[in-house]
Amino acid sequence: MPNWMSFLAYVTISNISPGPNNIISMINGKHYGYKKTLKFMLGIMLGFFLIMNICASFNIFLDALIPKFKVVMGMIGAFYFLYLAYKIIICTNDYKYKNENGLNTFMHGFLLQFVNVKGIIYGINLYGTFIIPYFHNKVVLCLFSLLFALIAFIGTSIWALFGTIFQSFLEQYDLVFRLTVGLILIYCALSVSGLLRIFQNIWFS
Repeated sequence: MPNWMSFLAYVTISNISPGPNNIISMINGKHYGYKKTLKFMLGIMLGFFLIMNICASFNIFLDALIPKFKVVMGMIGAFYFLYLAYKIIICTNDYKYKNENGLNTFMHGFLLQFVNVKGIIYGINLYGTFIIPYFHNKVVLCLFSLLFALIAFIGTSIWALFGTIFQSFLEQYDLVFRLTVGLILIYCALSVSGLLRIFQNIWFS
């Protein structure tokens, strides 16, 4: 049987820590409130459910290809995270943001999962370490995917609620908030692209 304590710790930390799903959920919660952010989070949940199923079905195959896979997906994810950072930093609370930014849609939440390298690598590691060695039934694997999608929904809900509850405070410090969130996404982009590791090696060598 898997080490359930390690499993729960890994799942909890991965779903609560900053990432594109959580950050955009908080941004949408800040601008639209929790209820209007639900469609975006439901898109995340469905997309995440499909990604988890793919990770479960092709875990061994993906694991064998993960070095090349991670490089390609890392670059795609990095460019997309930089795009999100740009959108957030330049957006203000005016009419244009509320009606034209396109970040708070079901489809955006769904498609985001297919360039979310953090989520894909999380799924591969999760199934490879905790699930596949102990469970092989397809129905059970599908149920695990559903569980992970629900946990992801809880994680994004927490961030969306944070944005909703502290809306007035975040509005007061809107520029600082947008710059901070944008820098976090830039950090994510550097991390998934592998450039952060290169910079660290140069800095500490």
